[in-house]
Amino acid sequence: MTTATVDRAAAPAAADEFNPIQEGQRLFKEWYANLEQAKARDQKVANVFVMGNAIEILRSFDFQLVFPEINSLQTGVKKVSEQYLRESEDYGYSPDVCSYVKADVGLILRQQKHPAGTIPHADIAITSNMCSTFIKWGEIWERMLKTPTFTLDLPGQRAANWQVRRGDAQHMADAQWVEAQFRDLIERCEKITGKRFDPDRLAEVQGRVNRMVYHWNNVMALNRMCPAPYNA
Repeated sequence: MTTATVDRAAAPAAADEFNPIQEGQRLFKEWYANLEQAKARDQKVANVFVMGNAIEILRSFDFQLVFPEINSLQTGVKKVSEQYLRESEDYGYSPDVCSYVKADVGLILRQQKHPAGTIPHADIAITSNMCSTFIKWGEIWERMLKTPTFTLDLPGQRAANWQVRRGDAQHMADAQWVEAQFRDLIERCEKITGKRFDPDRLAEVQGRVNRMVYHWNNVMALNRMCPAPYNA
């Protein structure tokens, strides 16, 4: 190894070099800080899951979003999940129940005190049939926190080798069914926030989501390389 190679290896990273770990930590802190301040800012809050959540509609009404799965996961990252799980099991939940759900129940029993900050109570919770646990989880919020829920019934595969193509009668029926639910959700959001639905605001939010998806797909495409940069 030459002296020049050693010098390059030992050289510190440039001050403006992107550090993904630090950036991720910053974004998490910023996210939880916004949640903690939501009620003081008179912002409405929605509980949503990582899929089947209609967040574009919610963000068009300026809801702050709580992802309970992420909250539960973060208790593990912070190495305190056992405390939350034990508290929910002492309350009566079986060890067989999903640990994400039990960590969230522990959070409720601790008055929403989370390692990253206090999680605000939601003004609405969005569940869906994409996971049966989502629906049961929403029922827990209804019982323990009196949180109103809105469940999306999203059409899925109904039989083996089931295929629906754009333009098919079944595709049109499914699209109309989902559209009707979105219209109901918009009406619910209008009542909760006191705001009128703004299609331009929705288009703005959707535009950002589409850009995020585009860049995410580009990142995932890197795994076509060999060796692949990601192991999962």
